Amino acid sequence: MENEIKLALSAGSYIKLLEILPVEKTLKQCNNFFDTAGGYFQNSCFAFRLRSEDEQCFRAALKKRLSLEQGYFQAMEIESTIDEQTYRSALDGLQTSFFKILEILSSGKANTLGHEIFRHNFHSEKFICRGFFLNLRSICRLKDFQIEIDCTDFGSGRTEYELECETDLKNIPLITGFLKKNNIDYSFSVKSKFERYCEYSRQ
Repeated sequence: MENEIKLALSAGSYIKLLEILPVEKTLKQCNNFFDTAGGYFQNSCFAFRLRSEDEQCFRAALKKRLSLEQGYFQAMEIESTIDEQTYRSALDGLQTSFFKILEILSSGKANTLGHEIFRHNFHSEKFICRGFFLNLRSICRLKDFQIEIDCTDFGSGRTEYELECETDLKNIPLITGFLKKNNIDYSFSVKSKFERYCEYSRQ
């Protein structure tokens, strides 16, 4: 289970926050989304994501939003590291790469939830790319919290900014209090990045 605070920022608030909080490291992420031709994952309310970070770390994930209320995001997530060759083969459309990735995700180590979504016969399906977006993630430290400050390029000239922090609901006032104290404007995110990407793609 993933529990996360998501706060939308303006461009000005994004710049100001990065000036206040020291950046420990910056990651260039490319988020690619896939589904079967019949839309199996979409119909099951899952996002199937392959992500690269700085072209060095490669991860696959299945993610399903459970709730997003007042900036507090709860999701079921099944995630695992994959090797670069498998990642790039999937991006090239090699179907056997997707079978390998789903086998990794369904393994006991990655799939601690034993989710029924893996009971589907994927070998009879064709996988297609639903699109991608780029994200520049700055990782900062605020007391005991790891803060992720994102600049997301959704394409077509649309860039958005967001603060994310994996923590419990009770800690929201600590983070929002810090923002208010430093006159950093924010609003509660109402959709995940992937949901926004899908919405923008339909426009």
